[in-house]
Amino acid sequence: MYLNSTCKFYLLTILIGTLCACGDEEPEMVDIPPVSTANIFKNDTKVSINGYDGSAMEPFISRDDQYLFFNNSEKETNDSNLHFAKKVTDTSFDYMGEIPGANTTSLEGGPTMDQNGNFYFTSLRSYATGFGSLYGGTFDGTELTTVGAIDQSLNVRMERIVNFDSEVSADGQTLYYATGKFSGNELPDESNLQIATMNDRFRRIKDSDDLMININSELSQYAAAISNDELELFYTRALMNIEDIQIKILTATRESKNEPFGQPEAISSIIGIQTEAPSISSDAKRLYYHKNEGGFVIYMVSRD
Repeated sequence: MYLNSTCKFYLLTILIGTLCACGDEEPEMVDIPPVSTANIFKNDTKVSINGYDGSAMEPFISRDDQYLFFNNSEKETNDSNLHFAKKVTDTSFDYMGEIPGANTTSLEGGPTMDQNGNFYFTSLRSYATGFGSLYGGTFDGTELTTVGAIDQSLNVRMERIVNFDSEVSADGQTLYYATGKFSGNELPDESNLQIATMNDRFRRIKDSDDLMININSELSQYAAAISNDELELFYTRALMNIEDIQIKILTATRESKNEPFGQPEAISSIIGIQTEAPSISSDAKRLYYHKNEGGFVIYMVSRD
């Protein structure tokens, strides 16, 4: 089992403080075919973060490809904080430290940023008092400023329901995020991807369910990544059984932003334990993600 090895879900369940509520029947893992397109990902390569020897999870490669953002696992320090590194090569980055202005003693993770420096992440700093779990600010290359909650219009304000794992589009106008129900397990009981657009603040669009009809399922969907043109989606799908956790990184495409994403396919070149949290480069040729190798590390697969 890999129970309690994903910091985000572990701390969410601790904070919410509910007991495990397992159903009488376990859902079966949906069989997802491997990617069959010509531009298949390959060359699974470990990413080095020079000057950093801690765990690295939930990577995000900036839209200008110059920064790698990530968070550590709470198991090292009983806290999960946001970090960043500057690019040397596609698979080598120089560690720059924790992001000034981003972190608290609560959980911070799931970084994302648009091409204008508008930065978003998951934080539980105010969850217990009802102020949401998605935060944003402005990143100028050195620090994060003007930090505040951004999901006031996205909150469903129901017990055990949490918004997390946001992904902002390159132009900053669309937010893809997960909404999950937690009751004590490491993974959410249910979790689906939602879409919101910017209209003085992010608001969930009325046809979100229709656009995600082929993506969301009875399993848990989270950690979305979107290409610059928003026509290619990557995300994590997971199911926790009694004996193990089955996790896959999937991809789906569409012809236009007004159409639903098509049927998803699993990226077969991504292998390992707890392969999660994809992030696609601006040219859509490199996909970063994390896996568990006794500690969380970042890997990259590429395509022509």
